[in-house]
Amino acid sequence: MSNEAQIKRWQIILELLREDNKTTFIHIKNALTDFEVSERNIRRDIEKLRNEFHLNIIYHKKSNTYELKEDEHLVIFEKLLLSFSMGLAMNQVLQEKENLAKFIQISQNENYNGTKYLSQILQAIINQKKLTLLYQPFNGEEATTYLIEPYLLKEFENRWYLLGANCENKSIESYALERIEHIHQKESFKEKCVTFDPEEFFKYTFGIYANAPTKPQKVVLSFEPHTGKYIKTRPLHHSQKILINDENELQISLFVTLTYDLEQRILFHHSHVKVIEPEILAKNIQERLEKALKRYDE
Repeated sequence: MSNEAQIKRWQIILELLREDNKTTFIHIKNALTDFEVSERNIRRDIEKLRNEFHLNIIYHKKSNTYELKEDEHLVIFEKLLLSFSMGLAMNQVLQEKENLAKFIQISQNENYNGTKYLSQILQAIINQKKLTLLYQPFNGEEATTYLIEPYLLKEFENRWYLLGANCENKSIESYALERIEHIHQKESFKEKCVTFDPEEFFKYTFGIYANAPTKPQKVVLSFEPHTGKYIKTRPLHHSQKILINDENELQISLFVTLTYDLEQRILFHHSHVKVIEPEILAKNIQERLEKALKRYDE
């Protein structure tokens, strides 16, 4: 059985688990009949997704059902599957000597600068190699050279960031890859100069900026019903809980720190969302909306 067929089976299994978190093995088997694969291989597929790709698939022996839990591993794996599927589609088009631009359009506003360093940075993280970065700050100042210990690559809002320890001030900092002008690999490091656990670091954070001055707190948001459907299928944060879900609103709670990225996401939904609590966040959003309205009076 080809790798292509196996990956297609993984996609079907995940789609079933997303649609119904009480999916039976028989349901999965019936969905894969076109692949002419044995029950043993289907179970191997599920075990591989669980053990090798660390997807949180729980088997309930009593009901003989499978449940899929949302986490970072699932998000990363699904993006890899999407990239693979796009590659297969483009390869088919090229084999048929068609023009890709006739069938695929990509946003002209996306900035892919810096992605050329992805592989080099990933290797440095895996092999624990220090990096020197020539980095251009967003505020327009002159580019600065930093020596860092690279720990993590993180994607957010279609942009890639490098998280690592600044060797000069021993603090965790984020660097947007699109603003890296040059990169050079340096000597190895055996122990991290700063304790860093990615899951703990971003546990209460929405976005890329985790060094918020405030402690995590309860945030309550009220969405109009149509937008609420989207929020239910794509939760804002792993702490998201549904408080009210009726014909008038979807009200959710989050337990997060108050950051600029969180405010930006709330503003993205503009008139379709209202901050119920905390008061300081509601006030910040209101002030930013009022400031935006004033620009139309100028």
